[in-house]
Amino acid sequence: MIKFLKEVADKIDFLSILIGRLLFYPIILLLILVLTKSILMGFNPPEWLIDLVESIIALIKSYYMVIVKISSLLSL
Repeated sequence: MIKFLKEVADKIDFLSILIGRLLFYPIILLLILVLTKSILMGFNPPEWLIDLVESIIALIKSYYMVIVKISSLLSL
């Protein structure tokens, strides 16, 4: 019984780490990209570079919109 509870605890630990990484790392990346974009705008970079940073930011935002929609569907 103790072995079973240890295995369950290990699986719960793994899931919590996985969910934490899926939610936390994109937020850090988003903050870094927003900061980078604002710094780059001061140096008058090429337009394609700003478009690239903006598209990555939009991709991360849509990632979180999907997570919000899934969680709202699960709460129903």
